[in-house]
Order: sequence, then structure tokens, then C-alpha cells
Amino acid sequence: MKHALNIVRKELDKIFRNPRLIFSTFILPGLLIFVIYSVLGKTLNSQVQKANEHMSKIYVVNGPDSFYAARDLYDSLSEADPETYYKLNADFIPFDPSTIEGNLPLKDYLTGLVDEGQVDALVSFEADFKNKVEAFLNKERDTAPEVFIYANSTINNSSVALSKINTLLGLMNSTKMAEIGNPPSIYTGIPVELASEEQTSGQMIGMLLPMLITVFVFAGGISVGADAIAGEKERGTISTLLMAPVSKSYIVIGKIIATIIITVLSSLGSFVGVIASFPNAKELFGNVNMISYGFVQYVQIFTVIILIALIASSFFLIASAIAKSTKEATMYATPVYMIAMVTSYFPMFTDKLPKEAGPYLIPIYNLILGLKGILLSNLTTLNFFLIVGSTLVYAVLLLNLVRVLFKSEQLMFQK
Repeated sequence: MKHALNIVRKELDKIFRNPRLIFSTFILPGLLIFVIYSVLGKTLNSQVQKANEHMSKIYVVNGPDSFYAARDLYDSLSEADPETYYKLNADFIPFDPSTIEGNLPLKDYLTGLVDEGQVDALVSFEADFKNKVEAFLNKERDTAPEVFIYANSTINNSSVALSKINTLLGLMNSTKMAEIGNPPSIYTGIPVELASEEQTSGQMIGMLLPMLITVFVFAGGISVGADAIAGEKERGTISTLLMAPVSKSYIVIGKIIATIIITVLSSLGSFVGVIASFPNAKELFGNVNMISYGFVQYVQIFTVIILIALIASSFFLIASAIAKSTKEATMYATPVYMIAMVTSYFPMFTDKLPKEAGPYLIPIYNLILGLKGILLSNLTTLNFFLIVGSTLVYAVLLLNLVRVLFKSEQLMFQK
């Protein structure tokens, strides 16, 4: 085993004795991810805040007094309790559709104005709205008068204006119910959360982090694994390595350990970048709390990350052993990286983990399920050991294949 550790030391020296490689391999990926996610989060938050603070310009057709009364009531509520009732920031302008030139339909006319930002939305009440409401309440007519809202949900300012209109319509309705002696609502549902605190806090990261970790590990290991053997061929040092008085099995073990170490460290840098960006990217990730996990869960997460790195390194070393150059090895390894990336998306949109044992035996997919289960705090001990055991079996088979390929002189000295 001493010889294998010497190989590990030799491989690690290539990285850790070169400050540029240290920066580009371990620091730069995480730094870029932190900057990108932070900028995206800040930009999105700025857009949402800007839309909420925007003074909405809303046209009102046949607006009843009750609508404007609801606006005044909301403004007074907002002044009394600004934390519960956000400032309305809306200018309601009476509008007469008959003033539209050229007999243009109201919808087409509004579409142009909203697209140009001249107006954000329009709310249209039926003519004689108040009397029709009274007639409906007195059962003198079968249907309530209609209210049409024209808005463009793809434009932030228009979408926010739509929300403001609906808020006032709801206030109109509850006020009217109170006037006629009826409660605004007969009953109110009181939610009782069935999920544990760990499950609710892990819902968002349970959806995102398994995909991110898998992508980071495979992305961090592809260049290292491709260079491990193919790089020796390309530099002409493979013959020196094979002629050394060291068993080829030890060389393979040393290569795989070094590749795993570098891959894990590289992926952890990216992982730290994502975690560090959470406070600046709440609009992207929501409120994420990593502190709610216990020691055992952190050990399980780290174990699964090591196993992902082991599987990734094994595949990349196979590609490196077959290829003539680093570039060719990267080309062979890319399909594996793409498969892992696509596979990591599957569990994102499922609420529950599989109950049967089969999915926990599928390479790569089982590791992603494991990460999600740990983050959601509902992975059973049996399934965790199924994941670990099956992955170790696959890794042993793949590494034996690497050892067989490494012993092939035809592959090692191909031109």
C-alpha cells in the first residue's frame, strides 16, 4: 500500500505545487458560482422589489363607489399595519371605452398600451353594477354582475397590477357581506403541518442540491480523470511509470485515490460557492436552513459525495485508459457526464422516494435518490446501506476493468 500512497502523493503534487492549478481547480469554480448565483438573486430581488414599488396605472371602466371605497379602506389598513398590508401604490383612472378611436376592440387597444408601459391593467365593471349586485342578493336575477380584468401576466408591472385589483375586489366582497349582516367568510381553515421541521426546511434543497452536487462532482472530476492515464501517454511518461518496480494494481489504486481526492475537493469548492450564495439568492432558492441537520445526516451526505466521486472517477479512468490523449479521453468521458447530469434531474420533481429496493440499486441514480432522501430526512437505514453496498460493488467492477486496461500494452503504448 506504500507504493499506492506514493502514486497518490505524486498525483497530488501536480496540483498542490502549482498555485495556478490550485486556484483554477478548487477556488475559481466555487467563486464563479457564488458570483453568478448572487448576481442572479440580487437582480431578481431587485426586479420584484421594483415591480412592487412601481406606481401601477390602472384604468377603471364603470367603477362603482364600493370599489373606490375598498381602495380607501385598504390605504387606511396599510397605514395602520404596514407589515401586514403593503402599500397599494396604484393610480386608478376612470376610462370610457367609447373614446377609443377607429373602433378598435378594447382587448387589442389595451394590449398595445400595456406592452408600451402606458398603462398596467384595466378593470371593467358591468354598467349599473351596484343595482345589479343588489338584485342578485335579493334573488331578483340569477347571476352576479361580471368584472373583467385585462392584464398581461408576462409583464411584471401588469402582473402586480392584476394582484392589486384582485385584492380590492376581495375587500369589496367582504365589505358587502358585512353590510348585509353576513360574515366575510363562514369558516376559516386552520392548517396543521404534518411534515416535520426537518422535512419542510429540506424541501427546497432536497430538490436542488442532489442535482447540483452530482453535476459539480462529475464536472470537477472529468478533467482530472481524463489526464490521469491519457496525460501520461501524451507526455510520454507512461513507459517510465510502467517500468517502475511497482505493481500495476498499486498504480491503479493510487490513481483512483488521487482522482477521488481532487474531484471531491473541487466539487466541495463549488458546493461552498452555492451555500455561500443562499443569503443573496433567496428569490432563487427560497429560505434555506442547513443547520437543522444532525451529525449523522452530514456523515451520510459526505459518504454519498465520496461514492459519487468514486463512480465518476472510475468511469473517467476507463475513458483515460482507452484514449490516446487527454482531449480524446475527455471526449469519451463526456457522454457519462451528460448521462449523470440528465439522471440528476429525474428526482427533482418527485415528492416521495421509491419504497421498493430496485431504484436504490441503479448506478448514479441511486446516489441522487440517497442525497434527496437524506436532505428530506426520510431515507431509511436499509436503503442507505443498499446504496452504499451496490455502489461499492459497481466501483470494484469498474476499477478491475481499469486494472485490466492498464495492463494492456497495446492500449498503453498506442500511437
